[in-house]
Amino acid sequence: AKLYSISALPTVWLLDKDGKIVDKNARDERLEPLIIKYLGLNEPIKKYGQTANHVKWNFSAKKTGTDIYEIHYTAEIEKPWHIYSQFTPKEGSSPTVININKHKQIKPYGAIKETGKLISKHEEILDVTLKYYEGKVSFVLTVKVTGKLPVSIKGNINYTACSDKQCLPSTTTDFTIILE
Repeated sequence: AKLYSISALPTVWLLDKDGKIVDKNARDERLEPLIIKYLGLNEPIKKYGQTANHVKWNFSAKKTGTDIYEIHYTAEIEKPWHIYSQFTPKEGSSPTVININKHKQIKPYGAIKETGKLISKHEEILDVTLKYYEGKVSFVLTVKVTGKLPVSIKGNINYTACSDKQCLPSTTTDFTIILE
């Protein structure tokens, strides 16, 4: 196999035709399409250097009890794109991460839950099972308000949008949600 080296790429294992490891520190040209996909190197650039945005976010809050709110972070994902679950292994791709600025009047009440049709797909080259959503997914966080209303929750969501052919660079979307 013809080998090449690009220092920014992760170390991979070179396998022979029978799947046996030939070199654990090699770079193999057969990985180039996968590397291009995961780094988003072949995404056409829009005017002014912006990449296409295939995910639209909606943010809302729903009161579910005394001082208890559900915060909904809902992604509408264009076909044929998908975004990764917060539980996808980092070795495979970038999981969705929701960051919330600390606020003395807000206390998380459990972990962030995901609602949507979760797809699990084994990526043989990376030997990892990817978990992602197509179409629509909601990330739901329950919080308790410990002070007076209204309260403003600020933060951001970092996610990676991919299709079967490519992945875009990770994107960060800021949000502000007012609890009343």
